[in-house]
Amino acid sequence: MVILQYYRIIRRWLWLIVFAVFMVSSLVYMLHISQQPYYSAHVTIAIGGYIESPNPDAQDIRTGLDLVQTYSHLVKNRNILQGVVNELELELELDELSNIINAVIVPGTSLLEVSVTDSDPIEASDIANEIARQLIIQSPTNLTVAQQQQVSLLNEQVTSLSNELESFRAQSVSLESRLLNEDLDFDERQALTEQRNFLLEQVNQSSNNIAQFTDTIASLQQRTNSVEIVESAVAPEQPIGISSLLIMGLTVALTALVTTGSIFLYEYVTDIIHSTDDAIQYLNLPLLGVITSFGNRKDDYQDRLISNLSPFSRTTQEFSTLRTNIIYSASKSKHTYIISSASPREGKSVTAMNLAMSSTLAGKRVLLLDADFRRPRIHLAFGLSNGKGLTTLLQSSPADSTNPEEISKAFLQTTSMPGLSILPSGHMPQNPSELLGFVRVRHWVEYFHQSGQFDMLIFDTAPILAVPDAAILAAGLNADVLLIVQANSTRRIEAQQAKLRFEQINVDIAGVILNQVNASEDHYYGYNYNDYYDPTEDQSTEIEEVGQ
Repeated sequence: MVILQYYRIIRRWLWLIVFAVFMVSSLVYMLHISQQPYYSAHVTIAIGGYIESPNPDAQDIRTGLDLVQTYSHLVKNRNILQGVVNELELELELDELSNIINAVIVPGTSLLEVSVTDSDPIEASDIANEIARQLIIQSPTNLTVAQQQQVSLLNEQVTSLSNELESFRAQSVSLESRLLNEDLDFDERQALTEQRNFLLEQVNQSSNNIAQFTDTIASLQQRTNSVEIVESAVAPEQPIGISSLLIMGLTVALTALVTTGSIFLYEYVTDIIHSTDDAIQYLNLPLLGVITSFGNRKDDYQDRLISNLSPFSRTTQEFSTLRTNIIYSASKSKHTYIISSASPREGKSVTAMNLAMSSTLAGKRVLLLDADFRRPRIHLAFGLSNGKGLTTLLQSSPADSTNPEEISKAFLQTTSMPGLSILPSGHMPQNPSELLGFVRVRHWVEYFHQSGQFDMLIFDTAPILAVPDAAILAAGLNADVLLIVQANSTRRIEAQQAKLRFEQINVDIAGVILNQVNASEDHYYGYNYNDYYDPTEDQSTEIEEVGQ
């Protein structure tokens, strides 16, 4: 049930959710494409010489970890920055260059990752590599030119000796295979053995020389405070930040979530009755009828009468259903109905008039009485005079009159619809509530029923929360109360208070009439009337066939 209520809320506000998603997404997209893309290039630098050592000791490792902290700050040293500007001929101030540089230590290592963010990907990689190069150049432990030349010469010697060593080993293997030949005489075997021993001495000598040269190179290159480039920066292909597709997806999801949450909060705070389920759940009263929205709220009362509609229209059929439910479900036997609402402008007068007209279409003789002395509307809808009416009728009692029929006819007004009579409100009294509680109201109602002139009496009264007229009238007449609730307008607390007002004086409400319902939002209209009724079908022919 709760899930279904949530679904109906979302369906009712779907237009707002779609609108909010469209507007926010469009704004975010425009802002995103208007921003200049930025690229980030990274260069990785190793601090300390223990990385190249096959067996580094704990002290070397600790020194490297401590030194990387210092070098992370030296990256933005003004001498380093000035060297980068001069080398690359950048048109940047040192502070501007410093702002696009970031140095991060790889956790648990002596590796320093320097990143540069720029709108030009190539320039970003060039600056990152140049920073690393300047850091190496200006490092206090770089090799001198003589040391670099010595290292180069030793590397050449090691390469030459390595080639000779491979040659000696190849010759030694060849001699070993020849010595395995059993057909050799003693002199030949002796000569081959001497050659093999000589080659072995050359192999050992070359290996020792290579080891000595390697140690010398290592000693020259082994520096505790060394700076080496581990991985150079390359021009990035993709800009930094979240992709446009992901941004739009997150924007749509977040906007829809926030909008939906706001709608649920609004629904909870405003406490408005939207649907038939709301009316039944919160009021715990029978649902006598549901009237969907029709016409224009700015229309005159005359334009909102069902007499202007087709007899097969949805609204006409809804009032027919309402009439049937009221006649067979109302608790009182004399068919006197009092129509009220919690607050003004909930459609009680229009409902009262159309219910009266619908009842006459069913062959009922109906008297519609305007008991809303403060804002009478019924005479306006039917174009009648309001010079005399209920207030003037109550000045006399049927019991005191020699001819009450003549008196009632003097105040009742007929309409163009056969069977419908109107008793307007008359002049506005100074004491409306007291007048409606006057015993003469009950006397005249009893007279109208006993006279046989009318089958139904319908009172249009003032809103119950505004004035107590409806409650006083209902208590005096012991009549059925029909409470009008306007969908998407009446607050739950107001409808509940209206119900309480009647219950406080022991007046039971016969049921609720839900007005101005949106048929597309309420499950009460699971099957559309217009889907069932075909206006192009010849109804008269169908009636004739039924008669035959």
